[in-house]
Amino acid sequence: MKAVKTSVFSARVNAKDSKAVEDLARIEGEDKSAILRKLMRLGIEAYRREAAVRAYSQGKASLNRASQLMGTTLWEFLAELGKQGVKLNYGLEEFEGDLKTVERFAR
Repeated sequence: MKAVKTSVFSARVNAKDSKAVEDLARIEGEDKSAILRKLMRLGIEAYRREAAVRAYSQGKASLNRASQLMGTTLWEFLAELGKQGVKLNYGLEEFEGDLKTVERFAR
């Protein structure tokens, strides 16, 4: 089995968050490190989703780049935009460019 490369982080948390982690660890029957890894993974996924949608809606990222930032396929990112009610930044220029690309491959 291949060893998973890990990094060590040190962070200070307030007493309320520390208690929440301890409570979750006890309820889940896991150590605090495992709970923190799960929380971090969930937080990173949520933050990436928010950042990608924000970057796309502000015109700072293309559809493709935003889907990469979110860590998903283009289709999954489009679905997320739909869930959040974000309109596509897709104008006439983009449409004409895509149409030329399709015509080139259709030959």
